[in-house]
Amino acid sequence: WEPYIVHKFRTRLLSLGVNRNRMLFLRQMPHNRFVSLLRTVNAVLDVFPNSRETTVLLDAVQAGTPVISCPSLQVYSSFAPILCKSYGIEKYCIAENQTEFVE
Repeated sequence: WEPYIVHKFRTRLLSLGVNRNRMLFLRQMPHNRFVSLLRTVNAVLDVFPNSRETTVLLDAVQAGTPVISCPSLQVYSSFAPILCKSYGIEKYCIAENQTEFVE
């Protein structure tokens, strides 16, 4: 990460009340280390409404980490909800609307 990008994200998150100690900006790492890291987090947030990061979502499911997603009308944004439904875990990871997704 470029320092100015980290600074921009950190400043925005702090303005939203996120505790600095809960922020972690990571560089690229080997895949197996990334999947291990996913096992330590509470949940992975889908990038709503543009669910295109399919690799991260598949890795989260592989790690057993919940994926929080919200259905969208765009076909390219439907991957996470379809993935969750195919695993039979949709009631645990699909928000009914944008408000529930944010909550």
